[in-house]
Amino acid sequence: MNPSDFKETQRSLCRRQPGGYHAFLPPDLPPDLPIDWELAALLSEADRAVAELSGAGRLLPNPHLLIRPYLRREAVLSSLIEDTYAEVDELLLFEMEPDEPPPRPSIREVSNHV
Repeated sequence: MNPSDFKETQRSLCRRQPGGYHAFLPPDLPPDLPIDWELAALLSEADRAVAELSGAGRLLPNPHLLIRPYLRREAVLSSLIEDTYAEVDELLLFEMEPDEPPPRPSIREVSNHV
C-alpha cells in the first residue's frame, strides 16, 4: 500500500506498521452522528403506528383473511411494473378454477407472482 495513493485527508489514516508495510486504519466506530430530532419524531410516530396495527391484528380471529387479499393486490400492482396487466377480480376468478384457461395469459403470470 502506498500512502500517496490516498487523498490528503485520508493519509493521516495510513500508518506504517512494525513489519515495514503501511496499513489503512479507519477512524473508530461508531462515528458521532448528529441527532436529527425531526427524523427521530417521524421514526417514533411510525413505531407507534406499527405497534397499534400489531395490537389490532391480535384482536382478529383469523388475520390471514386480511393478508391473502393484500398479497393478490400486491401481485397485481407489482406486475404492472413489467407491463403485465390483470384485475384483482380476474385473478380471484382464475384462482377459483385454475384448470380453466384465463381470458388473458397475463392473468396466469400474475397468479404466479402470488
